[in-house]
Amino acid sequence: LAQFYMLAGLGWSSARVEFDQDPAYHKVEHYSYFGGQLGAGVEFRLSRVVSLNADLIGFVRGRTDSRARENPEFTNGNKSTNTSGGGLVRGGITFYW
Repeated sequence: LAQFYMLAGLGWSSARVEFDQDPAYHKVEHYSYFGGQLGAGVEFRLSRVVSLNADLIGFVRGRTDSRARENPEFTNGNKSTNTSGGGLVRGGITFYW
């Protein structure tokens, strides 16, 4: 038996970033993010209490910390942004009781 499902959500996250390109220059910053995700998956029921699942999720997030405006996360020439995105392919097993 297979069951399809959709995923959606909002979330906050943080990152600790270390800059150490030059041994004389070492800096640590903390970034915070807010973003959303959307995805779909399928669950395969193996028995009444065990199932396997796989899903694909896409996400978009933007930096929200106080230094985001003056120190953008991504820079390419004279373009810069604090928005990033990506995707996840996940698989797992679920035990029901």
